[in-house]
Amino acid sequence: MLRILGLIVVAGCWITAALLGIYIYVVSILGAYQGSGLVAAMVTALLPPFAQIYWLVVHWIASGTITSPYSLACLAWITAVVIIIVVGRVIPDE
Repeated sequence: MLRILGLIVVAGCWITAALLGIYIYVVSILGAYQGSGLVAAMVTALLPPFAQIYWLVVHWIASGTITSPYSLACLAWITAVVIIIVVGRVIPDE
C-alpha cells in the first residue's frame, strides 16, 4: 500500500514538473524577448536551465518580490523535483 501511494505521489509530481517546466520555458523566452530582444530569447531557448536561473534573479531584482507567478512556478518546480527524488528513494522495493 505504501508503495502504491509513493508511486502516485511521484507520478503526480512528474506531471506537475513537466507542465511547470513547459510554462517556465515559454515564459522565460517571452520575457527575454520583451526585455532584451531576439538574441536574448534565442540564448534563453538554447540554454534553458542557466537562462531560467538568470531571468529568475533578474525578475526578483526588478519586481522586489518572490510572489509573482513566474517565481512561484520556479519554486513549485524545484519542490516537485525534490519530492520526486526523495520519495523515489524511499519507496520500498517489491
